[in-house]
Amino acid sequence: MQTTIRTKPTKYRSLDAAACVRRYLRGTWLAVGIAIVLVLVTAGVFLTHTQELSLWLYLFLILLILAGYTVVIGLRAMELYHILYTDCDPVKFLEILQRLQKKTKRARARNTLHLQCALTLSYLNDWDGAYRELTQFRADRCRNRNLKLSHLNLLGDYCLAKDQKEDFEACRSQLLALTAEGKPREKKLADEILMVWDRRIACILQDREKERELLNQLLSQKRYLIQQVTWIFRLAQLDLLEGERINARERLKTVREYGNTLTLRAWAEEIWNAQGFACEQEENQKETGEINNGNDTE
Repeated sequence: MQTTIRTKPTKYRSLDAAACVRRYLRGTWLAVGIAIVLVLVTAGVFLTHTQELSLWLYLFLILLILAGYTVVIGLRAMELYHILYTDCDPVKFLEILQRLQKKTKRARARNTLHLQCALTLSYLNDWDGAYRELTQFRADRCRNRNLKLSHLNLLGDYCLAKDQKEDFEACRSQLLALTAEGKPREKKLADEILMVWDRRIACILQDREKERELLNQLLSQKRYLIQQVTWIFRLAQLDLLEGERINARERLKTVREYGNTLTLRAWAEEIWNAQGFACEQEENQKETGEINNGNDTE
């Protein structure tokens, strides 16, 4: 059984946290400088050609520059976030976020950083730390509805991890209320969050058939690598519970290859060794090598 994983390491992959922050901030300030220069040049051209150029054209160009700047800043931030999403490196990403928190003064940006820290800590299975960050996130000051949904998502995950049923139901109700009259994209995100919650509930109830069905649905959708690895690891656990060692081995192999600093990668290593998969792999390679006249292939 093969699971297709789409991955492209970020340009930050080989750098440590301090170097990542320096590179990110350097590029951000460069984008700010270019935007300022373009605005000044546009203003200068307009002032020297007032009779020939329309004010509306000037305003359009300024808006175009600002839009381009916003897009560039957003793309740079997303590339940084892919240290977590694609490199699967929550340890380094958490250090980056902590360094950025020290350098960030704007309240809105610091608010978002608290949410990102909570998400990162959840991948390190530190739910107490994640909750501390969530309590510092001010949803009432946040205009971005996707961030509000992410906040409820993590809060619901925390409640399920801590077996706080009433608080979880409150999170579910808030999620449904928030997206009741929302945009289709927000409702789609809410449906995905509900599916992930249902998967966790199926795990708690030990409903393996339902959980496997939900995991396969989640994997069939386009996802970040870190989510794929997380769900593949759980499928490997289900495979072992049901005696499907070959599938479990292949899935654990995927987790070990892509898991990087995720907590579940360490768990996968423990299971790999406890199940004796390393020995099985060596035996398979030897048998394959004999069949292929001594040329070991997988």
